[in-house]
Amino acid sequence: MGLLKAIQRNVVTPLLLTGRNPAAGTTLADLWGFPATTAGATQYVRANPTAGYTLVVCSDSTADASAGTGAQQVAISYLDTSYQPHTAVFVLNGQTMVSAAAQLDGVTGPFTITNCLRNNGAEVVAVGSGGSAAGNIYIGATQTFTLGVPQSPALIYDCILAGDNNDSTANFTIPAGFFGMIFQLLPAINDVTATAKFGKIRLTTTTGANGIALKFDLGGVSSNNNPDTISLGLLPIIQPQSDIDIQAITSATTEVGCANMLVLWPSITTY
Repeated sequence: MGLLKAIQRNVVTPLLLTGRNPAAGTTLADLWGFPATTAGATQYVRANPTAGYTLVVCSDSTADASAGTGAQQVAISYLDTSYQPHTAVFVLNGQTMVSAAAQLDGVTGPFTITNCLRNNGAEVVAVGSGGSAAGNIYIGATQTFTLGVPQSPALIYDCILAGDNNDSTANFTIPAGFFGMIFQLLPAINDVTATAKFGKIRLTTTTGANGIALKFDLGGVSSNNNPDTISLGLLPIIQPQSDIDIQAITSATTEVGCANMLVLWPSITTY
């Protein structure tokens, strides 16, 4: 998703949301980089939680640790059960699950976060000599991890892939007290073979308060060595507490990416 969302009260905030699925295929799947080696793989479609959970983080590499050569600290942007935005910093401990944040909204902890409802982004904020995450870093709810691999993948809501320093999910939830609008959606269907692939990008916005969903589908065909990029104009205003989900389906396995420009502005009640 790129840089953490620095949401500011009483200020119009532009956000660039980016996501990719390295192996999208014939089943509709979220644009996120869930490792193909993990149960659920890249075809996994996440169900948003309906209640708060305890936020945890774990890597499948021992090098992702406080004194390791990989990722050492991860900052996670999340919404609590009141849809209020927060940022928590976790110090990694290799393949051992970490359930206490070292810092929450700039205040030194530790803090156990038990009221997380949505993950809105994650990035490595301290790294060793390797320069990036050595393993896949999983972010989600409390569960069993075996050698750092989650045993309940449905409880993983975000991920930083090995070799990256940011998550790669295009999904986002509008905080309470804010409205949003997507000004441009730029999906790309990548293909480096002589056979073009057809793909469809689906953007869904669902309002948490009433569950009303709006769906927008875009289709395109990839070309040899050139991704097909589709530009979208203005979409309707997105209500507070709405989930934005971006998914893809393609005629054959290929990488699909997407970037979109989201603008947030506060409702009058936040002034």
